[in-house]
Amino acid sequence: MSDHFAHLRAAVEDQYAVERELGEGGMAHVYLARDLRHNRQVALKVLRPEIASSVGADRFLREIQIAASLQHPNILPLYDSGRADGLLFYTMPYIEEESLRQRLVREKQLPLEDIVAVGRDVAEALSYAHSRGVVHRDIKPENVLLSGEHALVADFGIARAVTEAGGERLTTAGIAVGTPAYMSPEQATGETAIDARSDIYSLGIVVYEMVTGEPPFTGVTAGAILARQASERVPSIEVVRPNVPHEMVEVVEKALAKVPADRYRTAQAFSDALSKGATGKVRLFRPLLRRRRARTVGAALVLVALLILYQLVARWPTGLDPNVIVSFPLEWGGGAAQVSAGIDRLVEWRGISSVIKDRNTSNPPNGEDAAYFIVARLNGEGDFTWVYAGDFLEDRHRDDIGSLRPAEKSALARSQRAAHYVDGRIVPVGSDSVTVVLELHRTARPRTVDFVETEGSIDLVIQLAVQAAAELLLALLPEDAYVDVSDVGEIHPQAIQIMVQAEREFHAGRFENALELYRAAVQADSGFALAGARGAQAASWNHRYEEARDLIGVATRNLEPLTPGLAHFALGFEAYLNGQADSAVAHFEGAIESNPRGREGWMGLGETYQHMLPSSPSPDSLARDAFEQVYTLTDGFAPGLYHLVEFAIRDGDLTRAAALLEEARRGEPDSLAFANLELALNCAENGPDAIDWRSRVLGNIRSVFQEAMLLGVGGARSDCAMAGWRAVLDHDTSTGMWDFSSLVGLQSLLAATGRSEELTALLDSAAATGTGAGLLGRLYYILDALAGADVEVQATAAAASLRAMLPDMRENRLWLLGIWDVHRDRVEEARAIRDTLRSRFPGNRSAALMADALTAHITLADGDTVEAIRQLQALVPNAPYRNLVYPWESLGLQRLKLAEVLIARGDHAEAYRVATTFDTPGAASPVEPVFLPASLALRLRVATELGNEELVERLQERLRGLGRDDLVDETMRESK
Repeated sequence: MSDHFAHLRAAVEDQYAVERELGEGGMAHVYLARDLRHNRQVALKVLRPEIASSVGADRFLREIQIAASLQHPNILPLYDSGRADGLLFYTMPYIEEESLRQRLVREKQLPLEDIVAVGRDVAEALSYAHSRGVVHRDIKPENVLLSGEHALVADFGIARAVTEAGGERLTTAGIAVGTPAYMSPEQATGETAIDARSDIYSLGIVVYEMVTGEPPFTGVTAGAILARQASERVPSIEVVRPNVPHEMVEVVEKALAKVPADRYRTAQAFSDALSKGATGKVRLFRPLLRRRRARTVGAALVLVALLILYQLVARWPTGLDPNVIVSFPLEWGGGAAQVSAGIDRLVEWRGISSVIKDRNTSNPPNGEDAAYFIVARLNGEGDFTWVYAGDFLEDRHRDDIGSLRPAEKSALARSQRAAHYVDGRIVPVGSDSVTVVLELHRTARPRTVDFVETEGSIDLVIQLAVQAAAELLLALLPEDAYVDVSDVGEIHPQAIQIMVQAEREFHAGRFENALELYRAAVQADSGFALAGARGAQAASWNHRYEEARDLIGVATRNLEPLTPGLAHFALGFEAYLNGQADSAVAHFEGAIESNPRGREGWMGLGETYQHMLPSSPSPDSLARDAFEQVYTLTDGFAPGLYHLVEFAIRDGDLTRAAALLEEARRGEPDSLAFANLELALNCAENGPDAIDWRSRVLGNIRSVFQEAMLLGVGGARSDCAMAGWRAVLDHDTSTGMWDFSSLVGLQSLLAATGRSEELTALLDSAAATGTGAGLLGRLYYILDALAGADVEVQATAAAASLRAMLPDMRENRLWLLGIWDVHRDRVEEARAIRDTLRSRFPGNRSAALMADALTAHITLADGDTVEAIRQLQALVPNAPYRNLVYPWESLGLQRLKLAEVLIARGDHAEAYRVATTFDTPGAASPVEPVFLPASLALRLRVATELGNEELVERLQERLRGLGRDDLVDETMRESK
């Protein structure tokens, strides 16, 4: 027992028996206690010591009596308050049911009807309190308790009592009353005249979070959150949840107006508008087609004044965008000898000879790198979009930029719809200095608008170029505009030089080199957010996920210098690594909205759809679209090419696959980076018998494993995939990781293709080993039978043998056994297993997800189809994407069951969408193909009932390609 706990128990022992600590809030520690006088359980809250020492105790106890006078069905009443042995405390009813925060953690996003119900209850509580002059000041999900069908607001008047009693002493002590993510701008800036409209803003934040899954403004520190609250516009709800009625979106946005006068005047008005808005129409929303809004962005190189005036006075030819600027690589002047001397000095001073030593010094990289970094550094600022010309130049001009005439540059810029282009040169001055000259040109009637010269040390060449570019932007702004370039030099010169080399390596697909360089850039400057974000990408391509987490942390802890688009990218990639697919999609779409021509947002969006399971429809086609955008925007970008080759091979477009693979090879990527694609293309072209599988496995087992994964998706080439799995099983000399996964992959494809005898032989052979593979075999008999494979007898025997292990069984096996029990009409046994999952593994994320999944199956068995659908739809994979290979994380059984129930209820469109998730590479897993035949049969049933003959024919062909004529015949019979 801690000294603090013992102190509390002794201090209040005459009134309360303190049982245990429940948690800790921003202002108080919370304990479960028994009120001895009234023999009832209460939540006893003790002010945190630093707050108690800063408030006047007598004043606090007087102020808190105002809260005690509030009596309303939606307000949790205040029972008592007092002072005991230096502790200030108050008590409220103990509510055993969950808080809104707990529900949001579990479900992330709530149904609209629940959002409106909670919002109305809280608003009614606020309306009552406001009519009595009480402002809550700390509305947040933790203070909203869900009791039955109603929401109760807790801690009413406590924040006010603390503020009134503490006064200036709180400010002096550096203590903020309230929660940064939910504070109104006026509360965040310390205004004393806080009124009801501050609570309306906080409730608006809570409603926003119930809709989208997170507050609109987040950050690493309280200061960062408050700064965003004060200056940034609210991120679009419709990006995250397009199906929310537009009128409801407008209601929330009005509640979140920065200026109190622009919000609803009363909580009741907000409540009424919310109810009405929820019944409105859904707007067809495409964020990428939305008109870009001018905005003020607080960051390095900030464009504080926007281009509105400029656009009014300028007249541009049709099709040219005054906000698009093409940046050409910079020329080097002064001759190769002088340039070479400058490069030698750079090597000597910065110790990066290993990076540059193989470069052709007659055509040094630094000029191009400078232009490239200008784009990376400034892209997305204000309404400017910088387009790097190096991505679409012909090789001859890329190698010799001086050969490109001004008229040709103008034509190329016009082809990008750019009203301006920037070019320039770097002229060596002596042995260790350079002059950077940048020129701004109009493209419609070619002429030079302005130019800037900067001079300095050669090792600062990139900063000099960035500073010149920022100053050059003044020529595009009204006279009273301002461009802040004060922190251009804040990033360490060595870090920038290393960063641009890392970008080149990543672009070419040399992921190991890129990761080493990104790490070096962060080591040179620990606050280099852009290097952290890009480095996290490179680490994930190298399968170094913990390192990716460390590097993305560098970015998210230092968001302020990033452009809005890059900040969204960093936050999106963090969500991607953490398994928060919908949040990742929202941030990547935010990056795209901020900068539609930036590859970061498109690449992140494509990766999320490719590897995860967001709730968006048609993730497969969305992934393709995103990577096609990357291909259009960025010439020769190896990561984007990699995925397009994957799609082309699976589609059977082998000509395009070969062409894209050759394009990637021109960048000389890592020798192993594309090995699996080469193997997959070879097998698709020539068949599995043409491959020397043993040599391939002994040479690079990972590439064979990845080839099988790639071609197993959607049953694209099951013959090649099975050949790959067999090769690993036959020739694996590793410690066992590969053969376990390959056993899973092979048995899944055998089940999918209806080869029951081969499947039984494989799993029985595994079971006979007496090793972990034996247990694996029994588990997959059950999973395969649940997915529709003809192994019901074997699965029944496997379940019986597993049941003997029940007392010590791990959570994933309990989950599978529980679902099998439901399948066999043993619902009470399944209920007991569900309860065991919750009691044996408290606080375990995976166990909680499995328990919720099992609950949905039980609810369906109980006959409550509507509730079962709700529960199944609420299940969201929430593991890091590398863990989605496990069926209890990717929820394949639950997705299949949801599609079945939706069809039975006549919701054909949603059933079809859910069934298509088994075609996507998202959660690409050795086990995922086992669900494919059943999902295709479900889609065939939908297509037949809708009379779509073309789709019927295509789905029949896919099933027959898997050798599943039996499912074709069965489905067509049932549909007649």
